[in-house]
Amino acid sequence: MIGIGECIHIISQSVKNAVENRDKAFIQDLAKRQADKGAAYLDLNIGPQKKTGAEVMPWMVETIQEVTDLPLSLDTTNAVAIEAGLKVCKNKDGCCAEGCNGNTDTDCEPVCGNDVCEPGETSDTCYDDCGPVCGNNKCESGETANSCPADCYQPVCGNRNCETGEDYNSCSYDCCEPEKWYQDGSTCNCPGGYNRETDWGGYP
Repeated sequence: MIGIGECIHIISQSVKNAVENRDKAFIQDLAKRQADKGAAYLDLNIGPQKKTGAEVMPWMVETIQEVTDLPLSLDTTNAVAIEAGLKVCKNKDGCCAEGCNGNTDTDCEPVCGNDVCEPGETSDTCYDDCGPVCGNNKCESGETANSCPADCYQPVCGNRNCETGEDYNSCSYDCCEPEKWYQDGSTCNCPGGYNRETDWGGYP
């Protein structure tokens, strides 16, 4: 047996007042209590709502979806209100409405190329949607040393620091020759951060 919660009904004066005043807390409490009692669906009966149906139904759907993922039954004789409600991204209703995506509706499959990075997509599987990811050890298109130093940092030859990626062959100004003894008796194993200015008194 499938139970459908029908407590959100415009015939109730308290529901009517809550709808007119856009009282989200009242509507959400009714939805949560029905869900807690085991309802499999929630019926949203807003009556004809000839003047404001196209505004009321989407508000009801969004309000309730903030507190439960139960499928919703949109109950009204106003076709315009039904259409407006169906355009709202609703989870677990078996339908991916137009304009929805995997981030706003769990019924939507990820679509590469819709300019939205959805669950299941990565920069590797859909770069157009997910773009560069800072911290994945790849300096990707759109990343720079300033925007993502973790991926795109480039050592600077000539700053008197032997940085990661530099050695004696690529930057002898910053990095000392491996296993070479210097006049102060110290040694340097490149690469490793030997600073000529502080460790050897300056060079050249």
